[in-house]
Amino acid sequence: MALADTSFLIDLMKKDAGARKLYNRVSTISIPSVVVAELMAGVEKKGNSNAIRRVDNFLSAFMCAGFTCEVAREYGKLYALLYSKGKPIPEFDMMIAATALHHGEPLITKDKHFREVPGLEVIGY
Repeated sequence: MALADTSFLIDLMKKDAGARKLYNRVSTISIPSVVVAELMAGVEKKGNSNAIRRVDNFLSAFMCAGFTCEVAREYGKLYALLYSKGKPIPEFDMMIAATALHHGEPLITKDKHFREVPGLEVIGY
């Protein structure tokens, strides 16, 4: 099992060969709720009802890993740690990393800054 970052899902929707190959190798992929928020915000901003429906249908094929109180506590620790090291990453990405850490699952992403997160297993493609 693994969690998917926004970059991976966008590439998967675009039928990127590397993303599709990895998708076919991983048995179960879940999506952090923060990733759902990022994707839906991006498509809603454009206001294209067909695109909104297409993304919504795409997302319905995955289980969602929620941003719970426990994940929020993990985020708080991660936020403080990365800032103390002078290596913060974007806040939504810290929330995504905290979700993966809390669930003990690797994160599928092509974003290199996730490698700054101690204890996070990153699956690149």
